[in-house]
Amino acid sequence: MYGVAPQRLAAATEASRKYWPVLRAERLRRIREHDPELADQLEQMLGEEP
Repeated sequence: MYGVAPQRLAAATEASRKYWPVLRAERLRRIREHDPELADQLEQMLGEEP
Protein backbone atom coordinates (compact mmCIF):
# COMPACT_ATOMS: atom_id res chain seq x y z
CA MET A 1 0.00 0.00 0.00
CA TYR A 2 3.04 2.23 0.07
CA GLY A 3 2.61 5.29 -2.13
CA VAL A 4 -1.18 5.10 -2.41
CA ALA A 5 -2.96 8.31 -1.51
CA PRO A 6 -5.30 7.74 1.47
CA GLN A 7 -8.23 9.25 -0.45
CA ARG A 8 -7.75 6.84 -3.36
CA LEU A 9 -7.46 3.89 -1.00
CA ALA A 10 -10.65 4.93 0.79
CA ALA A 11 -12.48 5.35 -2.54
CA ALA A 12 -11.36 1.91 -3.74
CA THR A 13 -12.40 0.31 -0.46
CA GLU A 14 -15.83 1.97 -0.62
CA ALA A 15 -16.29 0.92 -4.26
CA SER A 16 -15.43 -2.71 -3.48
CA ARG A 17 -17.82 -2.68 -0.51
CA LYS A 18 -20.59 -1.32 -2.73
CA TYR A 19 -20.11 -3.59 -5.75
CA TRP A 20 -19.04 -6.89 -4.17
CA PRO A 21 -22.66 -8.01 -3.43
CA VAL A 22 -23.59 -7.23 -7.05
CA LEU A 23 -20.65 -9.20 -8.44
CA ARG A 24 -21.30 -12.06 -6.03
CA ALA A 25 -24.96 -12.30 -7.03
CA GLU A 26 -24.07 -12.25 -10.73
CA ARG A 27 -21.47 -14.97 -10.33
CA LEU A 28 -23.85 -17.16 -8.33
CA ARG A 29 -26.53 -16.63 -10.99
CA ARG A 30 -24.15 -17.80 -13.72
CA ILE A 31 -23.11 -20.85 -11.69
CA ARG A 32 -26.78 -21.65 -11.03
CA GLU A 33 -27.48 -21.75 -14.78
CA HIS A 34 -25.00 -24.61 -15.17
CA ASP A 35 -25.06 -26.32 -11.79
CA PRO A 36 -27.89 -25.36 -9.39
CA GLU A 37 -26.69 -27.80 -6.71
CA LEU A 38 -23.21 -26.26 -6.65
CA ALA A 39 -24.71 -22.76 -6.42
CA ASP A 40 -26.78 -23.84 -3.41
CA GLN A 41 -23.67 -25.28 -1.72
CA LEU A 42 -21.71 -22.09 -2.38
CA GLU A 43 -24.48 -19.93 -0.94
CA GLN A 44 -24.50 -22.04 2.22
CA MET A 45 -20.68 -21.84 2.53
CA LEU A 46 -20.57 -18.09 1.94
CA GLY A 47 -23.50 -17.34 4.18
CA GLU A 48 -25.56 -14.19 3.99
CA GLU A 49 -24.05 -10.78 3.29
CA PRO A 50 -23.78 -8.71 6.47
